[in-house]
Amino acid sequence: MIDAAKSDITDEGEYIFSRIAAGNDKYRLRQPIEYPDFVVFMAGTNIWNKISNVQRIHNAVDQGAKLKCHPLTAPPMRAYLKVEFGEENIIEPKVSGHDLLENAKIVGSYTNSEMGLAALAKGKTVYLLNDQREQYTYSAIYNAISPGGFISVERFKRILSCKSSGLVPCEAPNPQEYIDGFFKRYEDVDDRLSSS
Repeated sequence: MIDAAKSDITDEGEYIFSRIAAGNDKYRLRQPIEYPDFVVFMAGTNIWNKISNVQRIHNAVDQGAKLKCHPLTAPPMRAYLKVEFGEENIIEPKVSGHDLLENAKIVGSYTNSEMGLAALAKGKTVYLLNDQREQYTYSAIYNAISPGGFISVERFKRILSCKSSGLVPCEAPNPQEYIDGFFKRYEDVDDRLSSS
């Protein structure tokens, strides 16, 4: 993925980036009552204890962040978040994260979530709140686009432009080209274990 982040930016990569920026809400949720400038999109209940750093979340709240619960957050987790961070700072799970993202200026995210990538495509300032040395769903992408801890739109566009990155855009005119490019990149890698 790091090599992909060094690829040339193509028209197709720019197009994919624009489609991410224009993305739709995958959950059909209600509109927010308020639109905070700083929103942290929280990890789901299933991974919260593993990925979340309570102090980093407190730091974000101290800077005015509101915490958007994942749509599938369990009620006991919501209750904990309200006690730990203050009920006034919690946005309920059934409120549209997409609408919040559209209106936020600053977004907090985790490397298990596409929300930070969508926020980047929409021109938002993005902060990652988990330890990036740990590997989660989108870690390879986040790590490749944020050398030295600074997230780069250009590097994201380069990955989206690279036909051997391992990402296969659903709107690619020839998806097989991306699949073949990925496997060609690694055809010379010896994946056999040594027999010692």
